[in-house]
Amino acid sequence: MTVCQKSNWTDELYPKPYIIINNELYMEYERNGDVLTKKLCNFLPYITGEIIHDDGVDTERYVLLQCIDSKGNILPEIELKASDLANTSLNWIVKHWGARCNIMPGYNSRDHIRHAIQCTVRRVITETLYNHFGWRKVEGRWHFLMTGQSFKVKSEGALKNYFFKILHEKKSVESAFEFFNCNVVPDEILYPLLSFVFLTPLNHFLKIAGCETKTVMCLVGKTGTKKSTLAALMLSFFGSFTNTELPLSFRDTANSIVHNAFFLKDVLTVIDDYHPSTKNEEQQMNSTAQTIMRAYGDRVGRNKLRSDSSLLVGKPPRGNALITGEQAPDITESGVARTIQLEIKKDSIAIEPLCKMQNIAAKGYLSSAMYHYLKWIEITKLSNEHAYAESLKTDFDTYRLKLIHRLNADGITYHARLPEVGAHLKIGLLHMMEYFMWKGMLSVDEYDQKVLDGTNVIYEIIKEQAGAVRNDEPSTKFISKLNTLLDSGKAVTDNLSSPSDIKPHGFIGYEDNEYYYLLSDIAHSMVKNLCSEQGELFTASTKSLQKQLKEEGYLSTNDGRSTTVVKVAGHPTRLLKIPKNKLDCA
Repeated sequence: MTVCQKSNWTDELYPKPYIIINNELYMEYERNGDVLTKKLCNFLPYITGEIIHDDGVDTERYVLLQCIDSKGNILPEIELKASDLANTSLNWIVKHWGARCNIMPGYNSRDHIRHAIQCTVRRVITETLYNHFGWRKVEGRWHFLMTGQSFKVKSEGALKNYFFKILHEKKSVESAFEFFNCNVVPDEILYPLLSFVFLTPLNHFLKIAGCETKTVMCLVGKTGTKKSTLAALMLSFFGSFTNTELPLSFRDTANSIVHNAFFLKDVLTVIDDYHPSTKNEEQQMNSTAQTIMRAYGDRVGRNKLRSDSSLLVGKPPRGNALITGEQAPDITESGVARTIQLEIKKDSIAIEPLCKMQNIAAKGYLSSAMYHYLKWIEITKLSNEHAYAESLKTDFDTYRLKLIHRLNADGITYHARLPEVGAHLKIGLLHMMEYFMWKGMLSVDEYDQKVLDGTNVIYEIIKEQAGAVRNDEPSTKFISKLNTLLDSGKAVTDNLSSPSDIKPHGFIGYEDNEYYYLLSDIAHSMVKNLCSEQGELFTASTKSLQKQLKEEGYLSTNDGRSTTVVKVAGHPTRLLKIPKNKLDCA
């Protein structure tokens, strides 16, 4: 130990007993009346900021640290978990700043360095960094968190292009309303797309109301139909995007998509490019699609346990998603019922109007229009958010019931989820049109006409989707594939009245003039194999398939069971008894 003179370092970075000598950290202490110094390390680490990361579910504290080496060089700022700073091993120093930062040996040197670093926090301000977009109540007032606004919002990687550009409100609203004047796409595509866009920021309050959106929209079309360009244009209401700069893709892992979907709260995202080119790629992309549909369709995250047995709360998607692809992903019946499929044909998108709207989007007018729309919601709806949530619930129930009555009146068979999908789109449609009317784009009569047009488009979409769901039901798919197998000769039947002893390849059961009598397990296996060969999913078990075939009226039974006892060569055998006319109608 030596007696040294303290250097004149202007800001008094460290409190006593810590001092700076030649850009190195020392500690003073007394012994026998003398003031001695002990060198702790050959660098000066100090805190420059303290940040609380807040994603709306969890908060975690981080510290920003910088370092001056012995030559006076300022080393790069690092971000460190506060819990890691408290670790007296200080292994993070060499990891981030390299071996030039050397800690002196000796009893308690590391503990003193850690203490000295934490003492410098008195000079900094603690800030909150929000790790999500969307609505958040801060100090009693609702704010829509987005990059570039008054609150710090983390957006990097796939999320870097999300931001609002604030321009003149009238010009912004006129620019957004231009979609209804320029005929960039037909109404049957435009209305559901824009309704979905303007619905998305309402997710937070729909969740409070207990009727959260649980839908994914799919833009399906061949290469060159500009479906990704159209998706990017819709996404430009929330930032600056092109068809080559979309946030998520089917090339990403399913877990990374769902992870990002949690942070993309109350905003739209695009999951681009479903177009498998090989069998393995198709299986992988279908698996990803299944995960996406479950995540957005259920809105329930998977809870896990941390290593210390504490609960890690699941984090489901909190925004809405557009999927683009050359074909719709092969998903189950319930997955199809969670989607709104819009077909983009070769001539669906008019090029000149598309370019016009792209120029408007590139200047930031669409994101500015969304910013002013959110301000309108804040001013007109959120003085009492619970009353607003209740009104959304009332509207949702009303529109859902009206759709049910209309579908029933037209004799449409539909999945129970579809009226909910239509009700959500109607809520988005009405909010959008109310905003445009509020800002002078529509008269009352024009508003009524737009709402009527949009409502009729939404109904037609739900009708089409009902047919798609029906075609994807296991019972419908089974009958259709069974017909294919029998017509192609891959599946063959024997005559019930005079069965042969030797069964041919592909034997599946028996027949007479009116019925097929099928071996249930063999028929199920052959249909499942055919679906696999054609790149389709068939997930129903034999038992669940039998139950649905019976419920849908495909089976002829006499004892309440799915199978019927049939005598084959004098021996009673339980078989699936299917009227031939059921296959003829498939």
